Amino acid sequence: MPKNAYSRRTINIDEGLCITLRNHRQAQEDLAQQLGILCPVDGLVFPMMIWRSRGRQPINPQVKDVDFTRPWNPDYPTKEFSREAAQAGFPGLRFHDMRHPHVTALLTAGVAPHIVAARLGHSTPVITMMIYAHVLPRGDEQAAKVMGEMMRAALGAGS
Repeated sequence: MPKNAYSRRTINIDEGLCITLRNHRQAQEDLAQQLGILCPVDGLVFPMMIWRSRGRQPINPQVKDVDFTRPWNPDYPTKEFSREAAQAGFPGLRFHDMRHPHVTALLTAGVAPHIVAARLGHSTPVITMMIYAHVLPRGDEQAAKVMGEMMRAALGAGS
């Protein structure tokens, strides 16, 4: 259940991610064929992985059964991320913590705060900027540079 009306949102993705998702879909179809099950055209991107019943072991012991109509348990990605992060030397890192580098990259690259807010599901960019404004430490320097350029252009145009 979404936290608020802004929690459910559509965001744009680039062509590189589209290619990755197409490859992921092909891998799902290959897995379904290997398991002898149907991979529906409208199946989920990240379907529920379930253990097979006794006596019906998968071809590959790493492969579980898949229910393409059921979504993951919401806690699963978080737990898996935390486990992988700890193994990589980042104990205590949560999946939610990845929002910060995402926002930092977008704001530093000059993406407008209202666009970043919409991607995050914030109802207003004020929330986004209250939380993440510190990622723009050179903001005042940039403002001074822009104003200086504007003043030089205005004074140069009047001469």
